Amino acid sequence: MAELADALDLGSSVLDMQVQLLLPAPLKNPVELLFNLLININSRNGIDFLLCEKERDDLMVNIIKQEIDIEETLKKKLEFVCNFCNTKCEIQKGSIRTIERTNLSYVEPHRIIIKGITFLAFNYETNIYIENLSTKIKISELEDYLKRI
Repeated sequence: MAELADALDLGSSVLDMQVQLLLPAPLKNPVELLFNLLININSRNGIDFLLCEKERDDLMVNIIKQEIDIEETLKKKLEFVCNFCNTKCEIQKGSIRTIERTNLSYVEPHRIIIKGITFLAFNYETNIYIENLSTKIKISELEDYLKRI
């Protein structure tokens, strides 16, 4: 699990990265216990799960996507900063993606698009990320950042 977290963090600074994982299949035959799953991480399009080797139909991978509401305080802060900078922001809700019958989940951050720049934000966090998870600033510094661009 630590390898997946490290891979996801490393992948946040590049546009495309692939990680190959082995996941348990239904317990019918030890040979069929594991299959390959390819995760294509794209910081602009979220995270997409693709089955790269499928030997039987009962090994299908189901991804459950659950949308997350943006915290009201975070939303108000962002709208206040945008109003103060005389600009508008588009907010796209984040989600939790879970691979059914595993303990693997990925929290996709909320996307805030301001002046053509995509910012990433998580609920209850004081930082906001610029384009990907490698560059962050405090939400309180967002106004100064927007004035500089």
